[in-house]
Amino acid sequence: MHYAVHFILVFFYALGLWATTSPVQAGPKEDCEQGSRRPPLLSDQEVDVIIRGCSEVIQRDKKVPWAFRQRGRAYRHKGENDRAIADFSKVIELNPSADAYDDRAWTYRRKGDFDRAIVDFGEAIRLDPSVSTYSRRAGAHWAKGDYDRATADFSQAIALDSETIKRNPNDAGAHKSRSGVHRAKGDYDRAIEDYNEVIRLEPNKASRYRERGELHLDNGDADRAIADFDEAIRIRRP
Repeated sequence: MHYAVHFILVFFYALGLWATTSPVQAGPKEDCEQGSRRPPLLSDQEVDVIIRGCSEVIQRDKKVPWAFRQRGRAYRHKGENDRAIADFSKVIELNPSADAYDDRAWTYRRKGDFDRAIVDFGEAIRLDPSVSTYSRRAGAHWAKGDYDRATADFSQAIALDSETIKRNPNDAGAHKSRSGVHRAKGDYDRAIEDYNEVIRLEPNKASRYRERGELHLDNGDADRAIADFDEAIRIRRP
C-alpha cells in the first residue's frame, strides 16, 4: 500500500511538472504574436490560430494596434483582403505609422486597386522614405502603365541605396537591394554589377551565386548562369 501511494504521488507530481513545462496551449496574446515571429509560409491552421488569438485580444481591448496588424496580415495571407484592409485601417486610426500605411497599400495592390495603393505608399514615404516602399509604389505605377512615375520612384530607391553604399561601400545588403531595384526595372546589366559586389563581400554564400545565376538567366546568358549554379553547388557540398 505504501508503495502504491508513493507511486501515485510521484505520477501526479510528474504530470503537474509536464503540464507546466509543455507548450500545450498558448494564451490569446501568444497566439496573436505568432504572426510576427513565424516565417511567411504558414499553414492554414496556424493562420487561423493567429486570427483567433488576435480576435480575443481585440475583444478585451480595442485599442491595441499590434493585434489589429497581426490579424490583418493573417487575413491577407488567407486572401481575405477586405478584412485585412479593415484591420490595417484600424491600425492607421490608432497609430498612423509608415508600416501601417505600407501594409494597407500592399493589400490594395494585391486587390488590384492601384490608385489607393499609390496613395497609401505615398503616406508611408512621407512618414519614412525607404527603398522598399519606393520600389513597391513604382510597381503600382508600372501596373497602371504610368511608366514615367514608376521610373521616378525606381530612381529614388536607387538613390537611397547609392547613398548607403557611398557611406559604406562594403554594405552587401545595400548592393543587394539596389540590384533588386535594377532588376525590377529590367536593367539586368546593372543588377549583375551590384551582385558582383555582393559576391565579392560574401564569397562563401551559395545563395549569392544562385541569385546571380538567376540574373544571368534573366539577361539571356545561360553559360554564366550555369557557372554560378555550379559554384553554388560546390559551396554547399560537405
